[in-house]
Amino acid sequence: MFLADWPGLSRQASELLVERGARIVGSDCLSIDCFGSEDFPAHNTLLSAGILIGENFARLGEVPPLCFLISLPLAIEGGSGSPLRAIALVES
Repeated sequence: MFLADWPGLSRQASELLVERGARIVGSDCLSIDCFGSEDFPAHNTLLSAGILIGENFARLGEVPPLCFLISLPLAIEGGSGSPLRAIALVES
């Protein structure tokens, strides 16, 4: 079910992305961590390494692995996240 059973990124996969120098990790799910997570291993691993997290992206299957991402977040004072307009620049 969409709102109650999405997959997540494991701590091991998150650590691999840190080792490989990822700058942002995106997901088409509501959270980068699996549904029901209480310890948030992906969030904690990625954010502690300074890696940005993007959640609830659409049409990720149409974006090549390497492209230029522009993200335009709202400036929310005191917030820990923000809705944003995400634009991928892709070579044609």
